[in-house]
Amino acid sequence: MGAKDLVKPEFKIAVEKMQSALGQVKPSTALSFNRRVMNAFLKSLIDPREVLDALKDCKEWLVSLIWEHYARKFKSVKRTNPTPTDDLDTAQAFLRQDIEHGVTSWETWYRLAQVFDAKIEDSLVWNALKINEQRSEITILERNAINAYTMAAAAAMRGETNDQETITKIQDMYYEFGARLYASSRPPLNMEAFATDKVVRHLSHHETQQMSKTLLIKPMSKYTVWKLAARLVADGLATRPQSWQRPYLLSKCLWKMYQSNRNNTERDPVEVEDVVEAVEQAVKLVPKKEKSSEPILEPHLRLVSVVHKLQVLGDLETQKAAEVLKTSHYAANVDIKPDEDGILDWDRYVLDVLKKLQAADKLGWHHRIFARAAHVIFGPKKDVSGALGAKAQMTQQIFTKTMTLQVWKPENERAGRHYVYTGEYLKFFVEVLFILKDRSNLEQVVRRIRRKTTDFINHTQIWEDTVTVYVKLLRTIGEVPRGRERELFDNVAFDQFVTDSERLEKWAHDHSNTSHHLDILHDAVELKKLNNSLMKNPMIDDLIGDTY
Repeated sequence: MGAKDLVKPEFKIAVEKMQSALGQVKPSTALSFNRRVMNAFLKSLIDPREVLDALKDCKEWLVSLIWEHYARKFKSVKRTNPTPTDDLDTAQAFLRQDIEHGVTSWETWYRLAQVFDAKIEDSLVWNALKINEQRSEITILERNAINAYTMAAAAAMRGETNDQETITKIQDMYYEFGARLYASSRPPLNMEAFATDKVVRHLSHHETQQMSKTLLIKPMSKYTVWKLAARLVADGLATRPQSWQRPYLLSKCLWKMYQSNRNNTERDPVEVEDVVEAVEQAVKLVPKKEKSSEPILEPHLRLVSVVHKLQVLGDLETQKAAEVLKTSHYAANVDIKPDEDGILDWDRYVLDVLKKLQAADKLGWHHRIFARAAHVIFGPKKDVSGALGAKAQMTQQIFTKTMTLQVWKPENERAGRHYVYTGEYLKFFVEVLFILKDRSNLEQVVRRIRRKTTDFINHTQIWEDTVTVYVKLLRTIGEVPRGRERELFDNVAFDQFVTDSERLEKWAHDHSNTSHHLDILHDAVELKKLNNSLMKNPMIDDLIGDTY
């Protein structure tokens, strides 16, 4: 019987009838104690020593049935809208019940970790609401998943098996464990699952007789998380040699380690060759003919991005970098050419390769290709010429003509990253528009994002940052100096102010009169209405006063 057959409704009925016939086990002191210990463990802080010890030696029919029917079915169905997580809750209850009777089954812990993983994904994928408002709940789910994976790895290491299917399953577990660790270290999750600052222990100094506080557990560093994730993923490469996802994730871990300052102090640091080899392997393993009409472009884009960054850093010589890019068939027919001064034009070459990737993205899912091209054009100079080119790239796909941010989630994009990109794209585009002094488009952007509270992580901060740039642009265009209101009116008598304000109001309502200051004042007043007290900073009121 195939795994697909296990998700049929008949099996759900069979499992529920079996569970009903068996009935609930009568609570006992031992069982209640096991339940409390398990619940406390899953919620506990992540102790780096326990996680690393679980992998120290690394160089059941009913459980599988429960997983296949409830959890895999939930993950395999393509959903376009949020749906209840009842199946995940049911699977979690069954798996917990199995653990209450014994903690030695690695597969039960593994399946439980996958259930938590699925719940995390469901919390991140639909909008940024839960990230913004229920972050602590997601953190608990992360810790549940990581602790469950740790127990699965420890239990698997204690057992010995020669069964190839079981070995493959264990290697799959390592890969998913690594993926969970990496995801929890990166935005939008940002290492919060590894934080230990809320739990301290009290110490008494013998000599001074004073009390002090210290962390109960020293938290994992980002580098340690990436190193452990890389090790887990690398261990699983042998059993899935045709999977591009594994070297792809490995390249991400290695790249983050390579960029870290700590890498230089390590006994066995990550080298350029390690990063390049991993991403090249991922590119080579991408199927030449995809089952769907949409090609897999992520490894190709990653190759371009990593090699470009290495070339810019000076860690990869230009000619060598061009040779590495030839690993991608999208760069096979693109040649690097010298510029007017006879120097190899690297940026032009990278943009030509990115253009090939853009052409391959016929359905317009891969927004990061256009964003990467915009960053290459904008470059470190950040001048008007670069800003014009960057704007052209960003308005091809990411921003519409009406300045609506339109970004879709590609199939292989990690849950939650969508809302990281929307924030990054907005911040970058606002900077580009400011350099171009594009007042009309920046005004449209401001209006579009005000009520998009579920499209951005920390929407309030993003709103404040965008408004700050818009106010700065209005001051620049209108030549409105800061503090002009106080400078002028502090020395004006009240009667004189009333007389002048009446004349000014009459002049302003005369449509035959025009003034760029009047336009700035109008925009500032409209911005104040749009803000509606969301941003507490008085900069809008200051602009109105100084312009008046």
